[in-house]
Amino acid sequence: MIEISKMSGEFEKLGIELITGKDNIESKVSYITILELPEKNYNFKPQGLVLSTFQSFKSLNDICEQISWLKKLGILAIGFHKAHYKEVPKAVIKHCKELNMPLFSIPVNIPYHKILDIFNQLENEQLNLRSYEIYKLNDKILESVFMGKDSGYIINLIGNYIKENIILLDPYMKVKAVWKDPAHSQEYMDYLTSRLTSKYKEKLLQSRFLKRDLQLAIADKNITLNVTPITSNISKKSFIGYLIFSKEILTNLYNDEVIKMGIKAISMMGSKRSISENHLKLKDIKKFETLIENESNNLKENDFYIPVSKISYCIRVQFLNDEVLNESFNTISTVFMEKSSNVLTWIYNDTQIAYLEEQDDVNEFLEVLSMYNAHAIGLSAKLENISLADISKMNTQARTAMLSAKDNGKLMASWNDIGIEKVAYNIEELPLLKSLDNELLLPIIEYDLKKDGDLLKTLNSCLTHFFNVKAIAEELFIHPNTVRYRLRQINELLNMDINKSSNFALLVLAVKLYEKNN
Repeated sequence: MIEISKMSGEFEKLGIELITGKDNIESKVSYITILELPEKNYNFKPQGLVLSTFQSFKSLNDICEQISWLKKLGILAIGFHKAHYKEVPKAVIKHCKELNMPLFSIPVNIPYHKILDIFNQLENEQLNLRSYEIYKLNDKILESVFMGKDSGYIINLIGNYIKENIILLDPYMKVKAVWKDPAHSQEYMDYLTSRLTSKYKEKLLQSRFLKRDLQLAIADKNITLNVTPITSNISKKSFIGYLIFSKEILTNLYNDEVIKMGIKAISMMGSKRSISENHLKLKDIKKFETLIENESNNLKENDFYIPVSKISYCIRVQFLNDEVLNESFNTISTVFMEKSSNVLTWIYNDTQIAYLEEQDDVNEFLEVLSMYNAHAIGLSAKLENISLADISKMNTQARTAMLSAKDNGKLMASWNDIGIEKVAYNIEELPLLKSLDNELLLPIIEYDLKKDGDLLKTLNSCLTHFFNVKAIAEELFIHPNTVRYRLRQINELLNMDINKSSNFALLVLAVKLYEKNN
């Protein structure tokens, strides 16, 4: 696109004079066309310069009417060739002045092709200049990566060239960098980012996981935004953020080139950071496994990349098959491993395990997890200012809650919400009590097998309802006297008073352990 002022300077060399619209010469013309027939053709595109002798028009009024119509279509300037009219009619000059429309007076001896040649020459010069500008800018963008500049510096370089609003969001949809068009207020930008990260959150996630651009129409602002997900140029699983800008930017070849180079630079920048950070986090994971398995007392907090004391939660997740487990891990690690925070997640003993810092981390973990068919989820209690010794404790809590959820047909359980399972699911750590269920319950188990009885089922109901005969009878659909008879049998077979508080607690533990083992 060539400014009218620049064309006018070159046209003057041929004796072509700009006689009106000198206040509007900063406008840029994208093409030149010729019109000789007095017809209204709607194929005219905006931002054009129309050349004509107006020979076929019946009257000056028709010429003026045609110029007004061209103005409405977005035509920027008129070239009046004096092949038919020896001078540009005063009525036409007056009309163009009223429209503030640039009007060129073209001498009779100047053919159209010379005007077109000048325009093409100016376009080629501009193309060469813009290409050089793009080359220098791209060079500067890449240089900024190797100099260790942040993403805000790159966004600033892009914005200063494109002169349009640009937003960079991190993987958590928090604003990382912004370039604001001076024509827009800060309130406008705040509103835009707020809408993107609330109303269009699901759309952004869709763009991220499908790894494709998407366009969002913000109706109340009359703008369509392009969202480009940025991944590492080394690992496509490493997500860096979202680059958001007006869709119109991509209609300009030069702007499109700058945007592509900016995305490449941000990707390279993210890769440099994530390679070293993920390497250190992977080393931390190996150390965490050592702590979980109680195999080392030599580790100290300063041996870890992450500040361990900030860890507050542990989650364990069990899936029905390895395929879903791997898919869940890949997605969640994409979300968390690239985040500069105190979060670790990996596959451990056929389950997914995660150590997280904030309640927000837990919420996001569960939100992403909801896309997969988890079988059982266990959450530890919240611990603060933990020591290395707490790493194993948190894992045990999460694992116990996960097993409780699985055995009770629930999707999720937390350590704070479970009861006797806290002991029953960890009794294997005490060899003396490992076979407690068989030692206590074997007589009634054998009786049920021989007699096809329901003494164990009755005992479990008794413990659940605290020996409320009516409630037990209703649950088992038997007569209350049958309940009393079975309780006497259980007392005799176990050789203990099951109503005694210490025996009651022992039996609850034994039944839970039996359920876990069977």
